Amino acid sequence: MDKVEIIAELEAMAAERMLGGKPWPCNDLAENQAYHSRFLELGLIEMIPDAPAGTHRNTDFGNELGVELFSIFVGHTCEWDAIYTLEKRGFISGVESDAFYDECEHAANEVTTAMIRKLVKRAYHDYRGQRGGIGRSGDVSPIVLPRLPVAMA
Repeated sequence: MDKVEIIAELEAMAAERMLGGKPWPCNDLAENQAYHSRFLELGLIEMIPDAPAGTHRNTDFGNELGVELFSIFVGHTCEWDAIYTLEKRGFISGVESDAFYDECEHAANEVTTAMIRKLVKRAYHDYRGQRGGIGRSGDVSPIVLPRLPVAMA
C-alpha cells in the first residue's frame, strides 16, 4: 500500500468510529487488538525490542501520517492522553486543556469521558475541515466546559 491508500484506510476507520454510531472510546478488547495489529501491519507502530511485552512506539512513518491522532479518533487510546495529544496538535488550546483538568479533578469517570468525547469529536470535525490534513492552525475556539458537581466523599 502507498501513503495515499494508508491515509484513506485510516480516515475510513476514524469516520466509522466518529460518524458511524460506534461508541468512543473503543472499549471492545478484540477491536482494540485489531486496531493495534493493523497499525503494526501498516508500519505505523513497532514493538520495542527488549522492553516489556506489548510495549510499542510510533515509527517515523506513523508520525508522518499522524497515527497518534488517528488512534484517538478510532478510540484506541488512553482517554487522558487524548487531551495532551489534541493540545500538542493544536486542536485544543492550553487554556482549554487546563480548564478540562481543573474541572475533571473531582468528576465521575462517565462525566470526564463524555467531556473528552466532545473534545475528540470537535477535533475530528476540525481535522476533516482542513485542506492540509493533520494539525490545526489559526485561532482555537474555546469549548465551554460545564461546571461539574464535586464528588461527595
